[in-house]
Amino acid sequence: MAKTSAGEAFHFKIAGFTPETLPMSRLAEYMADLAALLGSEGSVHFVKVAKGSADLVHLVEHTEQPNVVERIHLVKIGEAPQDAQKAYRALNQKLREDNTSAKMTRGRGKLLSFEGAKAPRRASYGPITQHGIIQGKIIRLGGKDETKPIHIKDRDGRFYICNANAEIAKRLSAMYEEYVRVQGTGKWSRSEDGEWCLEYFNISDFEPLNDESLLKTVGALREIPENGWRSISDPLAELASIQHGGKLN
Repeated sequence: MAKTSAGEAFHFKIAGFTPETLPMSRLAEYMADLAALLGSEGSVHFVKVAKGSADLVHLVEHTEQPNVVERIHLVKIGEAPQDAQKAYRALNQKLREDNTSAKMTRGRGKLLSFEGAKAPRRASYGPITQHGIIQGKIIRLGGKDETKPIHIKDRDGRFYICNANAEIAKRLSAMYEEYVRVQGTGKWSRSEDGEWCLEYFNISDFEPLNDESLLKTVGALREIPENGWRSISDPLAELASIQHGGKLN
């Protein structure tokens, strides 16, 4: 499909399927993940499943094409927002389950590959039990048992279901919907996809963590002569990058 006055066609081509053999329920699942991957939901429109391979054709409005292409590029290099990376992993998982692969194209150019079943499998690992730290906002406390469930959401949108005894849970209740750093012992497992999953985390202690205190810390660092913090316009983003393996320039 060529360009139109409304936009340009992008294609998600699934090998091994045709419009006649791809179940409608599975098509809906692929389309939901694809929409999350592309973003700009109000400007991306499903057109049809084209003949040949199951080719999910979607029209991207001209004004949003630079944003969509940039988002796809960031997924390709592993630097996209969390929701886009999650959708990319979900698409690859579905392709593995369906024993196939896919590619995303624009015109004659390939934008992104989905290895699916072609990707090498990693050995699963664990579970392992070790001391650790989780940082995030407390979004739920509750339960009538002696051990209380504590739900924490980090700044990247990941959820952790933890446990704490009644005394710690009572202290944490004063921090509801606030950012905290909790420490304790957790059990982790790594799947064949390389994703680490937390099975449980028992909180032994915590401390408040908020943007104001972080900014005060950065302010103090900026007062030290000849260091890189003076040139950083968004110190909180830089700290988040360092937390996930980045470097201070």
